[in-house]
Amino acid sequence: MILDPQGELVWMHHFDNAFGGQAYNLQVQTWKGEKVLTFWLGDDRIRGHGSGEWWVLDHRYEVVARVGGGEKGRGVDLHEFTILPGGTALVIVFEVVNFDVRPAGRRFNDVWNQFIWDCVVREIRLEGGETVWEWRASEHLELRASYKPLVGLNDGTADSPYDPWHLNSVEKDAAGNYLMSARYTHAVYYICGKTGELLWILGGKNNTFADLSSGDALNFAWQHDARWVDHGPFKDFYKPPERVEGQTVRLMSLFDNAAEDWDYKYGPDNARGMLLELTFAWPLPAISTLVPAPDRGATPILSSLSVADIAKVAAISRLSHPYSVRVLNTYTNHLAPRSSSQGSLQLLTSPFPHLLMGHGINAIVSTFHPNGTLICDLRFSASSAWEKADAQSYRAYEYEGWVGKPKWKPAAKRNGGKVWVSWNGATEVRSWVLQAWDEREGRWREVLEVEKTGFETTIDVPEEWRRANKLRVLAVDGDLGEMAGGVTEVLHRGFVDTATLGHVEEARSWRGALLLAALVGIAYLITSRLRRRLRGRQTREWKLP
Repeated sequence: MILDPQGELVWMHHFDNAFGGQAYNLQVQTWKGEKVLTFWLGDDRIRGHGSGEWWVLDHRYEVVARVGGGEKGRGVDLHEFTILPGGTALVIVFEVVNFDVRPAGRRFNDVWNQFIWDCVVREIRLEGGETVWEWRASEHLELRASYKPLVGLNDGTADSPYDPWHLNSVEKDAAGNYLMSARYTHAVYYICGKTGELLWILGGKNNTFADLSSGDALNFAWQHDARWVDHGPFKDFYKPPERVEGQTVRLMSLFDNAAEDWDYKYGPDNARGMLLELTFAWPLPAISTLVPAPDRGATPILSSLSVADIAKVAAISRLSHPYSVRVLNTYTNHLAPRSSSQGSLQLLTSPFPHLLMGHGINAIVSTFHPNGTLICDLRFSASSAWEKADAQSYRAYEYEGWVGKPKWKPAAKRNGGKVWVSWNGATEVRSWVLQAWDEREGRWREVLEVEKTGFETTIDVPEEWRRANKLRVLAVDGDLGEMAGGVTEVLHRGFVDTATLGHVEEARSWRGALLLAALVGIAYLITSRLRRRLRGRQTREWKLP
């Protein structure tokens, strides 16, 4: 679904499939020099991830590609699909593999029957589908790093594989390295694009960074959508530090859910967007070459943190390590609860710097000034539906420059003295022109032009044209030109149009009169037939001997 800045519907379409047709992660991206829509569709019955395809639609909303998980033929997950300039795309695949889950707490030695959901990141070519880069979480991450417990005797088996890491975002930067978010480890990973080695870990049990915000930078939990961002939009309140030889400073945004399936043990009282400043060595050594600092647990911690967060940060933060993180700003909707799943935070620079935050399972989209001021708050369900998944959107995005030119015609309905018209997906319509067929001159005549208002525009047909046998509506763009394909089907006059001349109340009385006349006529026919039968019977009786 696409909405305009006023919250009016622009485009909506249901794509059927064998699993219900729920779509995820609608984005505008660039492929082959053209703007395209991308979204995921597939089997999402496995809680929290899925197996399906990424669909690519052009400006006419026609399907131009369907992208799977690479040449190995596996379905691709719903969390990530980023088209890169070189004709490749980043995807995530969740794959069931045999794995010893005893380090995560399984008490049985049935290793042959122990399985996990491995997270596989692939960079694939859109033309051909071959994999050009692959990284497996099982080869680099520990089971002990997970905050997701094994629950029940069946968890971690072939019937119920254990999901220890749960990658939910991946991004490739200009250095050729990959930034990944793992929900169940409360951590963000920076991966070497050449070797696949871990360069550093932000958050979680194996954290590399010192928290310079007294624990508030490392207490995020169950997070989504970790992204590198430029410092330019934040110049009003942030000045980058002076360069230091052998170090670099970068800014990162992420969405802190502070909840996971209604588990509120970790994190603040609300879901929040976070803007973080990270300082780390550059060029980067692999994490295996770093000397562990002996000062874990020595950092001062905010007293306002929960007991669980105080213990967590005390166990993972460093005090004097050259790798440090601090909170520059947070973005919180004061009415929003923690978000048990999904969510996003997007930085935009046009028409002015701002951030768009989607609350995932909660039907809220918030716009913030970089300084944290709430600018706009959009809700597409009642608060009674929050945290219940009754209305949700995996991520929310804002884009400029999408031009939709649908392959279908505008839709219109005529009734009495009104015409309703809409064009699902058309972004360039400025006004609608109502035309009537002139029987004498044998041509279409312009009746009036009205400004487009919202998704559907109501046109009041002038009194003198309400008896016209044929009407139609034309779409006009901002240059006052008729749009290609922008003419509705002909709207023919019906009984209501003839009888009422536009007055619905009169139409109802005419319909009532017609119905009464029909009933009287039927009664007359039945009575006449009965009379004929009676006369025939009497005639036969007279002829009896």
